[in-house]
Amino acid sequence: MTNSVSNIESLWPSDFISSDVDVTLPVMILRQQATILGQLTHNILEGLVESSPELMPKYQIPQIPEKKVMSDALRHNFYIKAPTLGGYRYKLFYATHKLADTYPVNIYSPVFPNSFLQVIDEKEFCQAVSDIFNSEKTKKIVQSLLIQSEA
Repeated sequence: MTNSVSNIESLWPSDFISSDVDVTLPVMILRQQATILGQLTHNILEGLVESSPELMPKYQIPQIPEKKVMSDALRHNFYIKAPTLGGYRYKLFYATHKLADTYPVNIYSPVFPNSFLQVIDEKEFCQAVSDIFNSEKTKKIVQSLLIQSEA
């Protein structure tokens, strides 16, 4: 018996992978900022970005019996991690966007009124993340984790 799989031609289009895309993905921006946090604190604190499918509560889709189901969105959690405090992690905010669309992005953080902000492009996304990082609440959290990590 021969392996016939190698004789099957690709049915995928040749043009769906494009290198002409001129957008920086939100997750790339977050990972870069996570690295910068480590550099600024001499790795006493670390930024951590974890991405996963966005889960929706069951009550939004009543015909599905599971407690939570995957949607067509991605979720990126941004944590501040303190390795010397047993790997303590503080979730500073999270962002979600549709899998096939980079923008708009929904950002959830207690820094914003109603804990939510929707941004429509990369510039607005960067400004919103900067607002979170520069908020008094974030500064207090970072300062507290630095002091406790160095104790």
